[in-house]
Amino acid sequence: MDQAVDKAEKKIEAAGDALSDKAVKAGDYMDDSAITAKVKAGILGDQLLKVTQINVTTKDGVVNLSGVVDSQQGIDRALEIARSVEHVKSVGNNLEVKGAR
Repeated sequence: MDQAVDKAEKKIEAAGDALSDKAVKAGDYMDDSAITAKVKAGILGDQLLKVTQINVTTKDGVVNLSGVVDSQQGIDRALEIARSVEHVKSVGNNLEVKGAR
């Protein structure tokens, strides 16, 4: 199971890098899929977060984060990462802390 998650994470990261490179070459234009890939890559690269816990969708530059994370600090960090991606207009937060329901 861990190997499958590791493989998936590496594929997401590679896809994010490829999309990011293409976006820069196209005059820094980023479509929604590229924004999503950049946010996922940022989450993947953060030691506090687990990319498998957070769903990322983007529509017209508005990023929506959903899922269940380990702490409020995780929510804050995921929001910070999403907001830091260029061309993100706003970020919707539908994240919950595990066990806080």
